[in-house]
Amino acid sequence: MMKHDSRIISTEQQERYAEYERHSAKKYMAMYREWIGRYIAQGKMEIIDIGGGGGYFANEIANYYRQNGTDAAVYLVDNCKYDEWQGFDMICFIHDTAYAALNNFEDASIDICFLNLVLHHLVTDSYHKTKENQKALLQMIYRKLKPGGLVFIHECYYWNPILSNASMRMVHFMSTSKWPPMIKISKHFGSKSAGVGGCFLSNRKWTKILKEIGYVVKEYREDSRGWVRSFLIKEKFFQFLLQKES
Repeated sequence: MMKHDSRIISTEQQERYAEYERHSAKKYMAMYREWIGRYIAQGKMEIIDIGGGGGYFANEIANYYRQNGTDAAVYLVDNCKYDEWQGFDMICFIHDTAYAALNNFEDASIDICFLNLVLHHLVTDSYHKTKENQKALLQMIYRKLKPGGLVFIHECYYWNPILSNASMRMVHFMSTSKWPPMIKISKHFGSKSAGVGGCFLSNRKWTKILKEIGYVVKEYREDSRGWVRSFLIKEKFFQFLLQKES
């Protein structure tokens, strides 16, 4: 089981993420389309979108496989329930924590798992405990994947050439603080989850964790955004295509 309970986002944050996902779903689909096309399933596919929010991206996935004549069951797991779920009839929605939901799947039963900007939300009061949560979930997903199954990760991290890993710890400290002035500061610097928190790891740290678990990194992409407000931290987005060896 998850080592530590993760914090739950507020209703206001939930609405903001649903709106962001609504505008990003087609972009995510375009980002993954080439990778998805490489996977050849044997029989019916089992696809899971963890932390999928309002369901817009999961609906894009379901439409993709339907249009290609592929028999695919698409599941969306989120520990928050969204009003938008009522509008999508091709998705099986699971209102639960990711770890609890995955326990209901047989080992080696999932073909593809998507993790879009969700790993940094497995937040506790401690940076160390949060990293334990992140690794525990990735280990659980690995166990549930079929041999040859794929995991798609879209994440970001905040980097400073001098502060290095300290910048990630600083973001965790500031964003998890429930002190009103710190929440205000975090929001000023663009934190969508101020008061709840985010835990971001560098691409190198993620690569190390993923390889320790047993994932094969098939491909990696990265793009950088501008400097975050006036703060000397750069926001970098990246994607991993991972595979469980056959």
